[in-house]
Amino acid sequence: MNVLGSADAAQKEQRQCAATPSISCSVSRPHCERFWAGPKGHAVDKEAGLCLSFLMIRVAFYSFSLPSHSRPNSIVLLTNMNKDLHNELINFMFLRRPDGSLDVMACLKLWFGKSTATDIEIRTRFGEHVRLALEGRYAHWRWSPRGCVALMILLDQFPRNIYRHTVDMYAGDAAGRAIVDAGHDWLSVLKPEECLFVPCLILTHQENVKDQQACMRFWSKLEPHLPTELHIFRTIFEEHLRIVDLCGNFPHRNHYYGRKTSAVGQKLMDNPGVRFDLPLIAEGGHVRFGHDSKKLWDATEATFDVVERLDAFVKNKVKRKNTLVTDWLTPEKAAECREAFRKFDKDGNGFLDMDELLEVLAATHRTYTKPELQTVIDTISGKLNSTGLTFEEFSALLQIKMTADMQNRLRSRFQLFDTDNSGDISYDELRHCLTDLDNLLTTAELDEMMKKCDADGDGNISYEEFVAMVPAVVSPTLSEADQSLWEIMSPVEPSKKAGFGWADVKTPAKVEISVEEVVG
Repeated sequence: MNVLGSADAAQKEQRQCAATPSISCSVSRPHCERFWAGPKGHAVDKEAGLCLSFLMIRVAFYSFSLPSHSRPNSIVLLTNMNKDLHNELINFMFLRRPDGSLDVMACLKLWFGKSTATDIEIRTRFGEHVRLALEGRYAHWRWSPRGCVALMILLDQFPRNIYRHTVDMYAGDAAGRAIVDAGHDWLSVLKPEECLFVPCLILTHQENVKDQQACMRFWSKLEPHLPTELHIFRTIFEEHLRIVDLCGNFPHRNHYYGRKTSAVGQKLMDNPGVRFDLPLIAEGGHVRFGHDSKKLWDATEATFDVVERLDAFVKNKVKRKNTLVTDWLTPEKAAECREAFRKFDKDGNGFLDMDELLEVLAATHRTYTKPELQTVIDTISGKLNSTGLTFEEFSALLQIKMTADMQNRLRSRFQLFDTDNSGDISYDELRHCLTDLDNLLTTAELDEMMKKCDADGDGNISYEEFVAMVPAVVSPTLSEADQSLWEIMSPVEPSKKAGFGWADVKTPAKVEISVEEVVG
C-alpha cells in the first residue's frame, strides 16, 4: 500500500474541501479536524509554508492506518505540546488526597454542586480554552487518551458552568460525541474515574437511545472498578436512558430549544429524583438534587425588584440623572443577577425579547401594552425600536436606587401571593404564583421554599414570615444606592455569538455610566 501517496491524495482533497465547502471529502471529518485545524481554519499555515507541517500531516495519516497501539511515538510528541494543559484540566476535575487517592466526596461536590465561585474560577482559568475547543481548535487532542479526557472537560463539562442557564450549556455536546469514536481502549488506557467522563458522561448527555444504551453497556464493565460512592452514576445513567426512551429527549432542555413538553415529560420534570441537572445538596447526611430554598427566594425577590423598576419607567417616575464611575458588575454580582435573569429569559438565549418580558409581567399581574413596554425598553437600551434587553441592561435594573417606601412595596408583593386576601399565603397560592414566574420549579423545591418561609410550621406564610425572606440587598444602604445605575453607555462588550453567558461580560475597572433615580 502506498501510504504516502494516499496521504498526498487526501491532502489534495482536503485542500479542495477547504477552498470549496460544498465539495464532499472522503476523509472522515474527525481526521480532517485533527490535521487541518490551523489558524483561520486553514489546513496548514500557508503563509509560513514550513515543510515540517507537511511532514507532520504525512506521519499523522500514516499513523492512523495503524492500530492505535502501534502508532509512532512522533504522534505522541505532538500531543505532549499540550500536556501541561491536559494535566491542569484533569487535576482540576479529579481532586485527590495527599496520598494520591481520589477524594470522591470532594469530586461529587465539584461535579454536581453548581457553585458560583466554581463557575467564576472555571471561566477565569479556562474560559478562553473553552472557546477554542468549541471552535474545533483542539480537535487534535483526540490523538491521546488523556487528551480526550481534557477535551471532554472543555466541551462537555465547562460550558455548563460558564454558560449556566443559557442554551450554550449544551454547545459542546455534539462535538464531544466525536471523542467517543477516537479509537482508544478506554478501560485499559484511562483510570476508572476518568472513564466516567469518557465515554460515559459524553454518551449519557446525548438525546438518543442508541448512545444511552452504549453508555449502560460500558458502565456494566466500568462499575466494578469504581469506589462504591460513585455507584450513584448507575441511577443517573439508567434514568437518563429511561427518560430519553420515553420522551425522545431531555424535557428540562425543551424551553432552551423551543420544544413542547409532553405530559410524560412534564411529570418527569416535576420529579427531583430524576432532575440530575439540578445542584446536588447535602443536608443532614443525605444528598438530593435541587436548588437551595434560600437562593430560590432570593431570585424570586430579585424578580420583583426588576418588575418594580419597570413599573417606575412605565409610569415615568424618573427623577434625576448623574454620571458615576463604577465597577459594579463583578463576576459575583453577575452570577447573582443570572439567577433572576433566567426567570425572564425563557429560551435561554441571553436576551429578553418583548414577549418574554410581557410573560413575566403578566405573571405579576402587570398588564402593560406593547407600546408602553417598547418605550421602557428604548429608554433603558438607549436605542429606538429596540427588540429587547441584554443581560447587562437587565442587571443594571437591579442596581437602580428606589426611593419608594420599602414596606409598601413588600405589602404589594405579599398581596400578589395572597389571592384570597386572607392575610396568609397558603401552599396552593404560593405554588400558583411561583410556577407562573418559573415553570422549571419542581414540587420538591416548592415544598422546600414553603418550609423555609413558614417559620411557625402552621402551613401558611404570614406577612412577617414573608418579609423575613427578603434579602438585605433589596434594601441597600445609602452608599450602595449611590452606586446604582440603569444605563450602560459603552463599557460592556456583548458576546458576538448567540447565547450570552454572564461570563462574557467584560467591564473595565472604571467606567462612565449614566444613573437614574426612580420614585416608586
